[in-house]
This record gives sequence, structure tokens and C-alpha cells, in this order.
Amino acid sequence: MTAIGITCEGGRFALPEKAAEVVRRASVFSGGKRHFEKVRDLLPEGARWIDIGGDIEKTLRAYDRHLDTGGGTIVIFASGDPLFYGIGSTIKKLRPERKLKVFRAPNSIETLLSKAETVCENIAFASVHGRDWHELDAALIAGGKFTGLLTDAVNSPDSAAQRMIEYGFENYGSVTGENLGEKDEKIRSLTLKETAQSDFRQPCAVIIEKIAEPERKEKQFETLPDRPGMITKQPARTRAVERLEVENLEHLWDIGFCTGSVSIEARRRNPRVRVTAFEKNPLCEKLIEKNSKNFSAPGIKVVMGDFFKSSPEKLPAPDSVFIGGHGGRLGEMMEILGKITRPGGKIVLNSVTEESGKTFRARAVESGFKFEARETAGNIEILSAVKK
Repeated sequence: MTAIGITCEGGRFALPEKAAEVVRRASVFSGGKRHFEKVRDLLPEGARWIDIGGDIEKTLRAYDRHLDTGGGTIVIFASGDPLFYGIGSTIKKLRPERKLKVFRAPNSIETLLSKAETVCENIAFASVHGRDWHELDAALIAGGKFTGLLTDAVNSPDSAAQRMIEYGFENYGSVTGENLGEKDEKIRSLTLKETAQSDFRQPCAVIIEKIAEPERKEKQFETLPDRPGMITKQPARTRAVERLEVENLEHLWDIGFCTGSVSIEARRRNPRVRVTAFEKNPLCEKLIEKNSKNFSAPGIKVVMGDFFKSSPEKLPAPDSVFIGGHGGRLGEMMEILGKITRPGGKIVLNSVTEESGKTFRARAVESGFKFEARETAGNIEILSAVKK
């Protein structure tokens, strides 16, 4: 397969001669509908076209059928760099066994930087095009000065700006580039508030710039009105997060999150970790939402209801788990976690009673864990075990 990146200027584009030669020799082509409109006059007579739509696996299966039956190469057209959040990187991830030759072109962020004459170094990249907000959230929490963002009609620049304002990332501005390279391209430099109140055409690339460091006032976690002391205190919270080795995790579960303090600290410690937080007290749903916004920690997945009825086995397996509450069913919970937690993952419990500490140590071994350590922080006993 060959992936060819194309860029336009004034609605017109030209292929490098080597890429044009590949096109002349091929008979099967692929790309999105807008790519077809661009290249249709270059395709040889009788050419076959495979659309790239929303179901990427369906497209890849069409490629497989053609290649596995001895068909010639497939020429795939992409916007900009096929390896920059494009079809090229998708093929390498989902079909690593396939040989792929790539003709790269400047990606949309590089093009926007050039056209807007924006000077920046060490830019981070994120995409919410057909994805969730995870990469943008991670970039914001990491706190870099510049982030290049790819958007779509749903996760649009205005939606991103509204999310940023909601979670306290207010000291930012943006440069947006709509329909880059087309006759109707539009480049705008806007404040975050202006971005949130504007409409944008797709495709649209965005450069988000931190104008100033936010003023972080000392804040306290909000707690349940009738249980003001019900929170994992800072010393115990810090040691628990360190025991979990959050910096090395992809997926963390926080069971019995209450205020959300452990989930929030984990997100702030490792912006790229995906946190799933469980809680059965319905009052805590608003609580974690408010605390997440107060401490600028977006992206925590909240699962409300009884953990034992939430079908945890259907969720992405955790690398490590923090148990903040177990409803008196610690042994049963550890048995479930023993079947789900990835090998090498940790389970950490902050215990306030001698009984729960004893149960943890005994059931850890029975559930496939190796007891690791015990320490204290104030009147809290912190216990950890590692999945064999």
C-alpha cells in the first residue's frame, strides 16, 4: 500500500513526480469523499475507489480482501501527513503486518503555524477528531505553552474552548485555521472566550497558546455536607498515589471515590492516565464534578451505582486499583479485582480498621496478589499488593 499526503493552496494541488508515477501505475485508490473530488481527474480509466468512512475497520477489511487475493497496490490519499493522526498511522497500528510506503506532506498544524506566522517551540499535539477529550485534557493538565489540536464537527474549537473555561484553563488564546489551502480558508486569532462563542467550519486545525499562568489560589476539596471530614487526607492520599505508581499507569480505578480526591490527584500527577471512578452514593456525583473543575482535572470517567452490579469486567482492565470504599465486602471485591487487574498491577487500600487490614492481607494471596507493603500516615494504614 502507498499513502500519499496532499496539500492545497488556493484550492489547487500538485503531486510530487514520484507520487504521480505511483498513481499512474495503480488501479485501486482510496480516501475520503473530499479527497476523491480533488484527485478524480488524475485517476486512470476504470479505477476502483474505496471510500474511507466512519467505520475504519470496514475500510481495512476491504483493503485486506484486495491484497489477499493478489491485487496490486492500493494508493490511499490523505490530507497532509498520513502519519499524523491519519490513515497511515491507523494502518500501522491496526495492520502492522502490511507494508506501507508513505509520501508525507506538511500536516495541518504545521501549515497553520506557517500561515499564521506563529513562533513556537516544543508544541504538544492532540486530536479530538472522532475521539474523546482525553488527549486535549492531558495536554492542558501537563501545562505546555502550545498545543496543536485537530477537531471535528462535534468536538469543535468552540466546544473545546467551553470545556477549557469550565475546568479553569482560562488564560489561553487560539489561532484557528478553517479549510486550510482552499479558496475559502479562514485564519483567526481569538481569545478563549471569543473561540467559545464562535462557529467554525470543518476541517479546522487549532493552535492553543497559554497566554499566562493561571492564578492558583489555595483550595480545599468540597466534601459531603453531612460528613465534612469524609475525605482521604493529603498525607495518606499522597502515599497511596505513590504506592500505585501512577506515573507508569494507563488505566487506574478508584473504587469508592467520595470526593474524588484520589482520582483528581492521580490525573494531576499523570495527565495521560485514564481514571475510572466508582461510587454508590448519588450525592458524590456532583461532588467529584465540582472538585474536578475546581482543581482543573477533566477526563475522569465516573461510574455511579453498586460496584458489584456495574459489570466491571466489561470495562478496560485496570493497571492498578485504589480501594477507598468496599461496603463491608472487601474480600469479594478483591476476588473480582484478582480476575481483572493486569499482571504487575497494584491494589492499594487505605484502611482505618484492623479488621479490613487483616482481610486485605489474607485475601490478597487468595486472589492472585503478592502482599507488598504496609505503612501508616496519621491514623490510616496504607496496604498494597502486586498482581502476580
